[in-house]
Amino acid sequence: MARKKLAVVLGCAIGLAHGAYDADDTLKLNAEVGYGYDDNVFRLSEQGSNSITRKHGQQGDSKLDVALGGRIDVPVSRQNFSASARVNRQQYMDFSELNYTGWQADLGWAWQAGSLLSGQLNAGTSRSMSSFEDTRDGRIDMVRQSNVQWQGAYLILSNWALVADVGYSKQTHDVRTLEDAKNLTYGLGMRYRTEYGSSLTVRQQWQDYDYLRNLAFIPADRRGYEERLTQLVLQWPYSEKLNISASGGVSSWKSKLTGERSSSTPQGNLDLTWQATGKTKLRAGYGQNFDQFTSGAGRDLQRVTYLGAAWAMSEKWLWDLELRHWQKQTEMQAGQRLRDEQYESAKLSVVFKPARAWSIRSYLRWEQREDQMGSADYDLFAGGITGRYDF
Repeated sequence: MARKKLAVVLGCAIGLAHGAYDADDTLKLNAEVGYGYDDNVFRLSEQGSNSITRKHGQQGDSKLDVALGGRIDVPVSRQNFSASARVNRQQYMDFSELNYTGWQADLGWAWQAGSLLSGQLNAGTSRSMSSFEDTRDGRIDMVRQSNVQWQGAYLILSNWALVADVGYSKQTHDVRTLEDAKNLTYGLGMRYRTEYGSSLTVRQQWQDYDYLRNLAFIPADRRGYEERLTQLVLQWPYSEKLNISASGGVSSWKSKLTGERSSSTPQGNLDLTWQATGKTKLRAGYGQNFDQFTSGAGRDLQRVTYLGAAWAMSEKWLWDLELRHWQKQTEMQAGQRLRDEQYESAKLSVVFKPARAWSIRSYLRWEQREDQMGSADYDLFAGGITGRYDF
């Protein structure tokens, strides 16, 4: 029955493929159909298993993904309003327990008031399945997220602007309900922008993080933390071929339960993009940052290093290769480490555009994890192909 329903959705998506696509259209619609295989869906060790893999006698499975999406942009005088939505259906061949329908919807307003005030107001909501990297026992956990973000800039002088931002986000889980949380951020800073397009921003950011559920005798409003981050952000188009983006700062956070403040932690990113030739673009980067939402015990810190290359073989073919190494750590405010994992991955993707409105993307991906404090090592190989039509 489920496969018959999927066939109906596929037929509808194909049947909608008509009309002429134009990147400047006010309303843009798209449909995607994809097939993928993952030989370790639940991110289990070589000898690991859970109730689903024992039931089917395998760790890997194939799946079909179908998605319909759209976006509308409406300029009104000096304002620009936008709305986008995407609905996707995931259907596994054997692991039917993982079949689900997800969605994402966003609203945006690029606003301007006179010649001195401008900014962005965005809101969004989504529903998706949590990554099995975070649910080692193979629990199926659906995650709902919602957010509102306001950013504004007031032009003081021709090159100087006062910048401010306020954001609110909320995350809830079907299964890992003790991690349900809300997050309030607000910041203030100063930005200097040159006539060549470079900018340097110094800002102070505050965060108020609260869990939504009690943990045993600990009330929800005492489980969270407060954070303060002082940061410099640089955008520097060094030349027509080289672009540099960097941020750096120091943060400290305080537990609402104990009142203890953590030691200062550096956070930041460095990203380089170089147009080596007319057809080849290289990229590299490094970053260390806390996750926005935590795993429920302390703070989740990630360090990421990557190298990538994109090659436009022709107008219709684009090749891309990326190598990535990252580390996940969970630390308490006193410095105790609860989690330490190392990851490596390599991904090769190819995009073929036979026509302006059609694109076909295929990929191969390898990944492994080394658990420095336990036995949750794993490796995986995955691949897939997706066709997209813009109409």
